[in-house]
Amino acid sequence: FLAVHNAQVLDHLYLPHRAALFLSTLARNLDSPGRSNRFLCRSGSSVARLYNDVAVTQNHAAATLCGLLAKERTAWLTPLPKDVQAATRRSFIGCILATDSSRRGLLLQQAEHFSAAPPWETNEMNGLAAQRALEVLCVAADNGHPTLPLHQSVFFADLLAEEFAAEAAHDIALGLPVNPMLVGMDSPLRAARYHLSVLDGVVIPLWVSVAEAVGGLEDRVGRAAALRDHWEEALNDGEQL
Repeated sequence: FLAVHNAQVLDHLYLPHRAALFLSTLARNLDSPGRSNRFLCRSGSSVARLYNDVAVTQNHAAATLCGLLAKERTAWLTPLPKDVQAATRRSFIGCILATDSSRRGLLLQQAEHFSAAPPWETNEMNGLAAQRALEVLCVAADNGHPTLPLHQSVFFADLLAEEFAAEAAHDIALGLPVNPMLVGMDSPLRAARYHLSVLDGVVIPLWVSVAEAVGGLEDRVGRAAALRDHWEEALNDGEQL
């Protein structure tokens, strides 16, 4: 919301894209199983089988949102023309699926293009470029906790480390291969290294691109940089013990 408000992005969005942007950011973790896609696939969960092991939590969130929009009490798209409803569904499904971590490399490329040529400046808001821009904004929101004030960012990061450590323990209990990324996440040093790698490889490049395209978000990039300093200091202090 902050991004689109600051740059008056909404003024340039067609109705399907407006609805899709807000629905996708709100529904990204809708009815989440609370486990990673990797765990759901390796454990043979019913939800992974349902979506053929492909972007499981993202597909489940999108499908759940579609189900809600089909119910009478939450049929928010019903007043719209059928073609607009269909376009909105396609758009928010694309945005939610873009948050799958397997697409990070492609998404960062989209973000670079987005920052170099925002679609509202090139009159492409009704085409593929507009959808790609929405996907970048949705993924930035999905990776937004490092741009919060430092104490909040650290709080969320600690919860994430706890979640990963619990999933590793669950893997072991079920006799599944443990995801190397999750190994040792109950160690403050290992967690700090992980947080630094995500900040350097995903969060900061992504938010720099969004800030260049949108404007008015430099403080968010600054907060991510401050969080990086925090984890680097924690790592250095720990290694000196």
